[in-house]
Amino acid sequence: MARLQHAVAVVVLDRDRLHAYAGPVCDLAESTRARGGNIVLPDGL
Repeated sequence: MARLQHAVAVVVLDRDRLHAYAGPVCDLAESTRARGGNIVLPDGL
């Protein structure tokens, strides 16, 4: 199975909102990866 690497660009107008959402999303990705799971993000967000 091929592994794809993606870069994500985010424009944030509200720094507080960025901090509120970015931490939990990064924690979820790291814990999923640590358990050997795949991280799947839907297209078009």
